[in-house]
Amino acid sequence: MRAGSFAILALLAGCGLSAGQATASVTIKRQPPVIEHKSFDPAHPPSEMPHLNAGEAAVTESLFNCSVHTSYHVFSQTGGDGGCRSSVKIDAVQVDLQLKVTIWLPDNAPAKLIAHEEGHRRIAEKLYGQRALRAAQSAAGKSDGQHFTGTGKNCDEAVNAAVDQSDARICQTYLNQTGSAAARVGDIYDDLTSHGTNMKLPEDEAIREAFEQFEQESHATAKK
Repeated sequence: MRAGSFAILALLAGCGLSAGQATASVTIKRQPPVIEHKSFDPAHPPSEMPHLNAGEAAVTESLFNCSVHTSYHVFSQTGGDGGCRSSVKIDAVQVDLQLKVTIWLPDNAPAKLIAHEEGHRRIAEKLYGQRALRAAQSAAGKSDGQHFTGTGKNCDEAVNAAVDQSDARICQTYLNQTGSAAARVGDIYDDLTSHGTNMKLPEDEAIREAFEQFEQESHATAKK
């Protein structure tokens, strides 16, 4: 029987737009992880809880939140209210990061199931601690000082579209290096532990092996 599952999401938050600075810069703010533990009646799971597949008894949901605030200046604009095309240069980027983990456990959950779901939390926290700052810095650096072009019904819409391209690229690149990595490590962890039912494999060992396999996969992919 499958005892646990793992869900991972990313929140691409709205951008704060302001008229620009002359010097390009990147600022990363990483908030401490927020951990919540929630219990539920398996016969009546709450609507806000992630869906459990057949045979699953618990779920851990990790959200890698990415909020971007961008300073820019418009250097090219054509058209007006009948349709506009605007190009902007990114002058400064601030990226706010947060990890929120919610562990959903059934009432009177057995110790092995609790330990398994806590393993998913540990995986998310480890990747957040090891990768978040570097990933966000790298992602923001690829947009900082660059030019983006957008179109819209008017020039305000066109400017917003241009900056949205930058913000979305930053958060997606960040997610690929953090949230997606956590999802893959979590999948390997579930395979190794048979979703928490493998009584012979301690969680510490399973987490270590999951990270090792993930690194091997990453190296193999990089060589292609």
